[in-house]
Amino acid sequence: MSYCVNCGVELDDSAKKCPLCSTPVINPNAAHGQDAPPPFPERLDIPESVNRRFSAFMVSVVMLIPNIVCLLVNLIFDRSHMWTLWVNSTSALIWAIFVSPFLWKKPRGWQIVIVDAASVIGYTYVFYYFEKTSGWFQYCALPIIIIISFLVGFIVEWRRYFKPEWPVMMITVFTEIMIASVSSELIIRNYIYGRPSLAVSLIISACCLALIAFFITVATNKRLQQWMDRKFFVN
Repeated sequence: MSYCVNCGVELDDSAKKCPLCSTPVINPNAAHGQDAPPPFPERLDIPESVNRRFSAFMVSVVMLIPNIVCLLVNLIFDRSHMWTLWVNSTSALIWAIFVSPFLWKKPRGWQIVIVDAASVIGYTYVFYYFEKTSGWFQYCALPIIIIISFLVGFIVEWRRYFKPEWPVMMITVFTEIMIASVSSELIIRNYIYGRPSLAVSLIISACCLALIAFFITVATNKRLQQWMDRKFFVN
């Protein structure tokens, strides 16, 4: 511990001047390049993962409060109609898709897809629970959600591991759109009419095939790809 040479007040090791009389303080360690550490940091650096989790926690609390209030109001005043399930299920879907990834230390693509698919299935089941339509959930909604979730999970992991160029990525995206449209229409028409058939998805598939052919041309022609890179600032 050092003291001011002018007024004798006790000084902190990192002080550059006396806080009482403003007399400059000469630290003998400074001549050897050893500056004393500051008594406290000038700014608090919070790790990014901790900051993300704290933000997600605060958002979760804000979302939880109105849901609890709605549930209590529904249970106290009108138990015959559980309208609060719509509010709670919608909040749960939004929380699972947009908030829950921030609570994970290192979220993976397939983990996010699984959580999103499970939340969409749960949300869809709420509609089925209220409507009580025979077979609607098992034979229509659930297969479509599983197929689309698989396609999204595949492209996320494929892009993560192989890092394809953007024309190849676009080819894959439009191929999956075509597969999703065809499979969805087959499932829906089989549920409604009792037999699978295609109509609207054929138009979607024709558009996708035209775009796929275009991007195959771009992927195989490096000069065209480089021109598009410069023209549209792709890379």
